[in-house]
Amino acid sequence: MNLNLSHPFTHPMFSLIGFFALSAITAAGILAHGASAEFLNHAMSVVVLALNLCCLLALQYRHLNLSRLQQFLAYQQQDILDYNMMDELRVLTPLEFQAIIKHYRTITPQLLSELSTAITQRRTSEVLRLSRRIRSASAQVGAVKFAAAAQEIEYRACQQDLRAAPKLFQVAAKAYEEVQSELEKQE
Repeated sequence: MNLNLSHPFTHPMFSLIGFFALSAITAAGILAHGASAEFLNHAMSVVVLALNLCCLLALQYRHLNLSRLQQFLAYQQQDILDYNMMDELRVLTPLEFQAIIKHYRTITPQLLSELSTAITQRRTSEVLRLSRRIRSASAQVGAVKFAAAAQEIEYRACQQDLRAAPKLFQVAAKAYEEVQSELEKQE
């Protein structure tokens, strides 16, 4: 059974569910001393259902995180630049093409610096805004690997979970270095 969850649950949510499940087990044990066998059976079935739900939600959460990770790693296997996108940009005049690449190469280091600061200061809304801007600009020039790293940071910011953001930022910064060297060859 695969639940269609719009937002993956966070670890505190599982802790809360686990707490309630353990509370139910404890209550069932306490009541068992003076309870009838029928009541005890009902109480234990509720506890088993609660534990099954907790396990199901934990597995679903893990599945969602693994599928995001697999998607992210698939992007990491791609070329640094989408050369088809670069060819589409070359339809513009050489001057326009150069202006787009120059603007991208000029503004992106500043955006990365601001993103690093926002991640360090845990300003989620700023991380979200900057990562979206980086992703959009990178996708437009065909920097797919870098755009994928920015998209993963954006996803984490949307989920209000920046724990992995510093490591993802390192991946993004490395991808941008690769993009820089490839764009130099294109000019």
